[in-house]
Amino acid sequence: MIVDILSSLIVFIYLCIKSYRRPVVFFALFFVLFFFFWRLLSSAYVSSLEGLIPTEGGNSIIIYNRYSGLAFAACIFITSFAWFWVFSLGKIGKSQLPSNTRRFSNQLSKTLVEVFYLACIFFVIGLFISLFLIGIIPLFSGMERFEYAENHAGILHQFLFSHGRAGIFWMGAFFIRPVLENKMPDGRFLFLLGIILFYAFIVGHRFSGFFQFISFFILPSSLFFLINKELRKIIIKKIFPYISILLLVLLLTVIYAILNSYLNVRVSNAELTGLEALTERLFVQPVHLWWATWDRLLDDVWQPAFAITFIFSTALVGGRNAGIQYLMVQELGIDRAEELLLQGTQLQGGYPEILFEVFGIYYGFIAVFFTALLVAYSAKLIVLNFAAGKVIATTAALYVFQGISLVILGGMIEFFVAWTYWVKVSALILAMIFEPSIYSYNKLKTEHQKQ
Repeated sequence: MIVDILSSLIVFIYLCIKSYRRPVVFFALFFVLFFFFWRLLSSAYVSSLEGLIPTEGGNSIIIYNRYSGLAFAACIFITSFAWFWVFSLGKIGKSQLPSNTRRFSNQLSKTLVEVFYLACIFFVIGLFISLFLIGIIPLFSGMERFEYAENHAGILHQFLFSHGRAGIFWMGAFFIRPVLENKMPDGRFLFLLGIILFYAFIVGHRFSGFFQFISFFILPSSLFFLINKELRKIIIKKIFPYISILLLVLLLTVIYAILNSYLNVRVSNAELTGLEALTERLFVQPVHLWWATWDRLLDDVWQPAFAITFIFSTALVGGRNAGIQYLMVQELGIDRAEELLLQGTQLQGGYPEILFEVFGIYYGFIAVFFTALLVAYSAKLIVLNFAAGKVIATTAALYVFQGISLVILGGMIEFFVAWTYWVKVSALILAMIFEPSIYSYNKLKTEHQKQ
């Protein structure tokens, strides 16, 4: 038990130190890195317990002293080490902007920013008009966000929470864009983010909606830590009060949203009280499935052939993460897992569990390392292409990163065989090859017109 607790806490401290020293990586990979901090603390908490642990549906898991926490901490260390190593290569690794960084001062870029800003304004207005026309506000009616999304929400709502990450990313990109020209950030886009987060709050989102939007908004801000140090100090001094207020309001909002969900919206759940459900969700669920997977591996009852068949062809609910479905079936049984999935609920975790379910103990660690390399490199491509002002390549890299990051967030590995994902990968390769020639052609054309 002590070894499990200490290993989780040591890796947690390692992540804190590395994130402080390499804020570029912290901001670029915040979307996936945040859960490592959370799950390491959960691992330490569960490692301190023995006996029966209350879980979703009244089930229990027996905690064995089988170095489950140590193995989990080792996986997180391998993954994070690979991430920081990939970002340590090249000029970014030396805390310098790439040599091909483009200035965003040309007229086309300014026009693009203004058009995008107006489009965002109209989109946000449309969101609130649609909400009030529907006449149901989940925060006040006590309705679950899943029920609202499936039965009441309009097309703009569906688009925001299904495909809005790319738009949020570009809001963050245009927010930080002036910094690359030695100017102050564009606060209009920070204001827009605040409005969208307020919308997420009143339509019933507790944490996930806030988290994913903030993660993609701050991703391009990783370049902020590569600019001139003196300029960085001036900007921080000016915007720090506003950022601090926003973060405080956001923290209080998330706390209220979580408490409201578990104490009011889900109060009818008789299996666990509100506080018990909240404790289980925050401190047990993040590593519950890992403990179960590790036990199956040590008992040699893991079924790689069944796992592969289930994930790629016989999942319970089509169109949803099959990896987490498999883990839920193994732990809760088919009936209970299907019941939860049809309610729009799923357990937390998936990584690195699903890789070990497919590859076993020894090859599982190898799979963890190579998956981490893919995640880090796709995120680095976003940063590099954005720094170079390549709009098409940046957007393509963003979609590639979203796909591969689903492995880290929920163990979703079936996207590897989806033809649409490989179309995105192909689009990224083509954009990186041909987009520079587009800018070169426009530059030559402009110079010719001046002559």
